[in-house]
Amino acid sequence: MANFPRVGRLVVGGVEYPAAITVRALMELEDKGISIEGVLTTEGRRWTNLLTLITLAINTGIRLTGSEMMPVDADALADCIDISDLGDLSEQIAGLLGGKNRTVEADPPKN
Repeated sequence: MANFPRVGRLVVGGVEYPAAITVRALMELEDKGISIEGVLTTEGRRWTNLLTLITLAINTGIRLTGSEMMPVDADALADCIDISDLGDLSEQIAGLLGGKNRTVEADPPKN
């Protein structure tokens, strides 16, 4: 799937990674008890949850693009991120989601 249309980019520690947040990724977050809203709002933000989301988004992007990059792990990313990166990373993640107020409409099934 080299041209998956919803793959964006996340820049972490000066390295640009392909990244995507798919339904499969959201389901994996749910399984870990993490909500996307909680990661993106200051009230519910925890570093562990943010790192989990970033790691998942990057590894999804790598898989979907067929990139030769190695999958990343949260521990390695934790060493590349400091508190001053928080706002920028949240904006990048919101960009992957298409913004907070994104509306997706689907056509009803045809009988």
